Amino acid sequence: MAKHTRELMGELIQMSRYLLLCLLVQLISFTSTTLKVQASELHILHSLWGHDDFFERLTNDFNRLNSGTELKFIYRNVHQNEIHQHVSILDTAAILMPSDKLGASMNYLTPLPKAWLPTSIAKTYIDTVRVSNLVYGVPIMSGNHLVMYYNKSLVDKPASSWEELLQQAPIIREEGATPVGMPVHSPYYLISFFSAFGGEVFDASGRPNLHSNENIEALNFFKSLYHKDLFLKGCDMRCGKEDFHAGKVAYSIDIDGAARENIKQLGNNLGVVFLPSYNGNMMRSFFSTLSLYLPYQQLTESDQVALMRIIDFLSSADTQQELATGHLLLPVHKSVERLVATKSDDLLLTIYQQLQRSIPMPPTEAMHRIWIKMGELQLKFVKGELSAEEFLQRVQKYATTD
Repeated sequence: MAKHTRELMGELIQMSRYLLLCLLVQLISFTSTTLKVQASELHILHSLWGHDDFFERLTNDFNRLNSGTELKFIYRNVHQNEIHQHVSILDTAAILMPSDKLGASMNYLTPLPKAWLPTSIAKTYIDTVRVSNLVYGVPIMSGNHLVMYYNKSLVDKPASSWEELLQQAPIIREEGATPVGMPVHSPYYLISFFSAFGGEVFDASGRPNLHSNENIEALNFFKSLYHKDLFLKGCDMRCGKEDFHAGKVAYSIDIDGAARENIKQLGNNLGVVFLPSYNGNMMRSFFSTLSLYLPYQQLTESDQVALMRIIDFLSSADTQQELATGHLLLPVHKSVERLVATKSDDLLLTIYQQLQRSIPMPPTEAMHRIWIKMGELQLKFVKGELSAEEFLQRVQKYATTD
């Protein structure tokens, strides 16, 4: 009963925020034609590392077209429990962060009225920021899914399956390289093996469904690869990238956002293929969106007008096209997405096609809890201190316990 009451109160609070913002939007739409917005600085926090030039160009273009507002993007690797702190210290009007952080962040965010959502954004991406029929963000780019990059100077014919990778491994080692670079202690990578064995993270009703024979088999297969020295060991995400760029690793399983830096470092030696299958079954990672959120705070009318203009600007076809062609990031704009699907070069097209194979990550508290517990236990599992069954039982229990 207490749990039901808490959930009901939480929904009522979120609904009241939503209705208040709807009223403000109506007021703004009525007065915006006559409202003279005084020049003010609007801060947007973002967590997209390595694309400073993109945000600098966005800032310059927006400020040139909108004299009433000085837009400023500030980079921070924002953790869910730090949102309120960052908003207060940096006077933040909005936050641009991955949708997978939404599950643990809703208490700090305001649901958005439909009037704020551009019709050019595909429903698939809107759903990544939808919880209990309320939309909390505006998707700006999609992706954050895994692909497999490879170094053409070390690989003549890229593997399409784990079986082929195991066959190639001795030849790669003879060249003095490690077959695969991947942060083996990261749950985001480990969980992608489930699909290749017919497993799943959530059932059709959205309930966590981790403890299954298929997932046990997937975990044991992953551990066997680890102990066959297929992976670069004792290395985090950063040094794995550095070794791939230095020619010490033949394949790199990494997110789509790594493409631009990989091209910069490897040039024409960079190739990209789909994630390797197993026994004919596709390996599929999650995907999410980088979305714009409003922290729960009182915004002035001028800030709300400015934010609506920023959303229109970020979701425009021109900005979305720049994302794809200039930065190898995947758009959410329907017409630009069609261009990527039909007129891209092989590298961007493969990244996009892998996105189509990927699974939308639920923006829920249960998903957040799964990442926490897997992160705590994964090293113990890899070292053999926990069996696959014990590992999954403990993650399942934590994800479904209030």
